[in-house]
Amino acid sequence: MGGLRYPTKGICDIDGTPLRLRRPSELCRVQYYCNGFDFPGASSLPMAVYSFDNGMLVQSFDGHGRWRQFTPNISATWMPGNQFNFQIQAGWFYNTYSGVADLSSSCFTAEARVAYYIGDFAINAWCTTPRTSAGYDRVVTRTIWDFGITGNWSRGNLRIEAGFCNPFLRHPHHTSDLSTPQYRFHNTQYSPNDRQSAYIKAAYTVDFGKKTKHDTPNIDKSIGSGILRAR
Repeated sequence: MGGLRYPTKGICDIDGTPLRLRRPSELCRVQYYCNGFDFPGASSLPMAVYSFDNGMLVQSFDGHGRWRQFTPNISATWMPGNQFNFQIQAGWFYNTYSGVADLSSSCFTAEARVAYYIGDFAINAWCTTPRTSAGYDRVVTRTIWDFGITGNWSRGNLRIEAGFCNPFLRHPHHTSDLSTPQYRFHNTQYSPNDRQSAYIKAAYTVDFGKKTKHDTPNIDKSIGSGILRAR
């Protein structure tokens, strides 16, 4: 389900005093939705099974697993004008496995994005919270904070962009946990894709081919005859 709520533009009268309702683009627009769904094949999902064979740990897969996921969210966007907008989204992420083994994970999720435009320049920034999720391999993974900023300038066919991601995270790590009667571990793994980084790029668009101008002839439809005369 979802919805969008804001007053419409217009003039109303309260106790003899005219009151102007602001345009929707000048107000905080609230969007909300809630969903719960099953992916195809979730009722016959292979899940990891651990056992011992001659003193050795064996990992196999059982195809009788079931998976459910529920992700209610609410988002709001504030656009006070054409040059600035701010969007925030928050929700709850929950997924659960059953059939082969009972396993679930849940966490609060949030994301914020801001954009500012001035002339030929545009600045964008974002930030997302960590997420905890369980997998069919029965491993629960926790990610890290993710944030960054980009700026770009464009004029005509030329575009230049620069940005950086996670400037304060030199050695980001993801954690993962597995807990079964036969085997358990806690792992901290370096994530090179999430480390601090910066970039700059430029692009120039070249127009190829011959340009053709199409002109619609002026047709005089005012004459009384059934024949149209072109001027």
